Amino acid sequence: REAEATADHSVSLYMADPVRPLLVLNPLWQTPTATVVLLHGLFQTGRMMERLARDLSRALPHVRLLAPTARTQVCAFGCGPAWFEQSEQVEEARLELIDLLSSEPHINHHPARTVLLGFSRGGALAAWTALRSSEAFAGLLLCGTTGAYGFPEMEDSDGRSVEGLNVLQLHGGRDNMASLDLAQSGIEHLRRCGCLAHFSLHHDVGHTISTAMVSEAREWLPPR
Repeated sequence: REAEATADHSVSLYMADPVRPLLVLNPLWQTPTATVVLLHGLFQTGRMMERLARDLSRALPHVRLLAPTARTQVCAFGCGPAWFEQSEQVEEARLELIDLLSSEPHINHHPARTVLLGFSRGGALAAWTALRSSEAFAGLLLCGTTGAYGFPEMEDSDGRSVEGLNVLQLHGGRDNMASLDLAQSGIEHLRRCGCLAHFSLHHDVGHTISTAMVSEAREWLPPR
């Protein structure tokens, strides 16, 4: 299903599974040389990341952006799309994500040319995926998430694939869903693993991705 294009990207929604849409923004004028994967939060979908993807695409005419949707499952907050509920499920979600990136012919995924962007629980999956990968990703962008904190297996990672990995973590000072203390603990773990991690606090922002956060992310992404 095609949506209105941006100045530099086509916008498509793939519905092979109707409850798991895959949003893809493909460069119109250049051959894509990099990929940004956007991982949504709890009870969201890939399609709900469209506004963010469009905003980021303005600075990335050479980049393919894609936003998959988690499978629907029951969790403590109800039933809906969720990457995982218990910590032991996050590895299953990672393997499913890697399988998607490897199997879709229009993606041409390679970690060294791929930035993982995750919001809320999607940020935890992004951090876990980067830490467990045998190949280094191009970058890790975390928003409104505790990221690498709270999973014993994640904290035990030796970080071999993330040495020198550039990380930007954007967090709201009024976020009552992802604790500031735990988010800072997560970024410290990434630094101990060798990541070049920057933590940016947006004081008056809650559990969301604000306009100022989008602007900061847009400035950070192109050099990756």
